[in-house]
Amino acid sequence: MRAFITGINGFIGSNLATRLITEGQEVSGLVRKTSDLSFLEGLKVKLFFGDLSNRVILDKATQGVDIVYHVAGLASDWGPIELFRKVNVEGTKNLLESSLNSGVKRFIFISSAAVHGFGGFHNATEDSPKTATIFPYCITKKEAEDLVNRFHRETGLPTLIIRPGNVFGPRDRVTFVKMAELLEKRQMVYINRGRPLTCPTYVENLVDAILLAGSRKDTVGETFIITDGLKITWKEYR
Repeated sequence: MRAFITGINGFIGSNLATRLITEGQEVSGLVRKTSDLSFLEGLKVKLFFGDLSNRVILDKATQGVDIVYHVAGLASDWGPIELFRKVNVEGTKNLLESSLNSGVKRFIFISSAAVHGFGGFHNATEDSPKTATIFPYCITKKEAEDLVNRFHRETGLPTLIIRPGNVFGPRDRVTFVKMAELLEKRQMVYINRGRPLTCPTYVENLVDAILLAGSRKDTVGETFIITDGLKITWKEYR
């Protein structure tokens, strides 16, 4: 089995790559020339240097690939929505087209439970409405999901969408590392005294779910929310 991972050098991507290599799969990935590759040290991976706007690189990278794991994306609380759309929506479209042309057998899109909005996604199911929000990350993840589903319907490309909750674990340098810096100073910032609920997802559990769902034929065209199933407040989590 040959796998291609966008965002392979990041938190989720590198954990996924490590597992795939352990299972004997050939793994390649997309990184930028300026990317920090420290999480890939010692891993046998083939790297393609470019970004999701470069169709030439994407066409080359997806040749002979059995399964594409689209993990890369712009994840931030704020920023110009045009930039989010360029990366999260247009970039996904480019990768979908390259995957179709290359005969990829499965396209797995890593989305986010945040498509349901930050107010109630801990109680959401896969069929729950995608709540209107002002956050460009949530908006563009929803738009990218719609694009993936439409592409599956219109072209027949076997797709699958995974919506993780708040992912944590080894190599997390986005969320927990920032909290740790504050905790070391005996400080913490809470919204509404930390009482809102969160939905944590341990990264190894997420990788288990991605691989299990991706290995089954009856998951084509489906969407799955993946969390640890904990009902926990942000204060308890931190």
